[in-house]
Amino acid sequence: LDVTICPIYLALTLTSWSSCLVPFLQDLASHGKTRTDMSGTTDKITQLVATTKTQSTSPSHVIGLWNNFTNRILQGDFFLVPKRYFLHFYITGIISTVCRLLGRRTNLHCLEKQLQLPLALLVIHLVRRCYECCFVHKWTVDGKMHVAGYLLGIIHYVLLPSCFVPMVQIRETSGGEKDDFEDNAINPGFLKENDHQSSSSSSWVVGMKTACAVILCLIAQYEQYYHHSILASLRSDRNNTKSNKKSQDGNYRQIPLERGFQWISCPHYLAEIIIYVAFFILLQPIHHNISQNQDISSDQYLGWDDDRGWEVIIWQQLWSLQDYRPFGLLVWVSSNLIVSALNTHRWYTRNFDEYETSKRKAIL
Repeated sequence: LDVTICPIYLALTLTSWSSCLVPFLQDLASHGKTRTDMSGTTDKITQLVATTKTQSTSPSHVIGLWNNFTNRILQGDFFLVPKRYFLHFYITGIISTVCRLLGRRTNLHCLEKQLQLPLALLVIHLVRRCYECCFVHKWTVDGKMHVAGYLLGIIHYVLLPSCFVPMVQIRETSGGEKDDFEDNAINPGFLKENDHQSSSSSSWVVGMKTACAVILCLIAQYEQYYHHSILASLRSDRNNTKSNKKSQDGNYRQIPLERGFQWISCPHYLAEIIIYVAFFILLQPIHHNISQNQDISSDQYLGWDDDRGWEVIIWQQLWSLQDYRPFGLLVWVSSNLIVSALNTHRWYTRNFDEYETSKRKAIL
């Protein structure tokens, strides 16, 4: 599974950006207030086609049937789940991380030495988001998301620990027994004498980068929590029509104005991107060292001979992408959050006349 992580992240990234151009994908990905606002995009087309008297074989009639079909997929109650199911994402992430640790064949003591900080920060992030879903967010009855977006979130958090806990490499020997090839980057005894000298000379640089990444991650986590609390406080006062303005969708809502909301529409999304930037800074050197220090090739790992065909070439290319898993994770998460921020920014602009003149940016 690990060798397919980067292609999966690439496919998710392309799909995320494609949703900016394809209304159907945009409706699948939207949730909450943006979903309510976007759900009418295909409805308007269907109503326009229905008002025209056409024959059953005409292109307009075919388009109308297609839009009726997509509307049932996008808006049918069977395909919608409550937005409060976001909690399931973070529970899945915690369970997946634990299973990843238990399924790893290397010494957990060595693992803790090299991956303690990234894993600790990941667990803090997941537990904090669980806490926010249970005690901070104010979920509404009409807050929905499509089951496709829900499943995508589950997949993301199932794959997430693969970037934090590299698995030991296991292959079958000629005798039928399994040999364990530990991730040499997390095994201090693997380093050669020259490696120790070069490592000690640049240890302070690594230490500074690690410290900056940890501080950056913790600050971003606090900022995300703080801005989620701001949004929740506005929700708790939602029924007070005196303090809320009636938006064009007919509901009484309030524009957040505190802290980062003064300059951008989604500071909580920006904070999460910064969290994953910190993860990337911490994880990329570990994955690079693993790929550099491995003493076996993909062919040895699979037990394949050199005379095999195209499947070996494909596997070797996938094998070489393992080094870029943290980068692929960062690009995918950033793309998804930027697209979501753009949709939220457009929602504010459409529903509040004064918002367009406030010169806020979507996320940066």
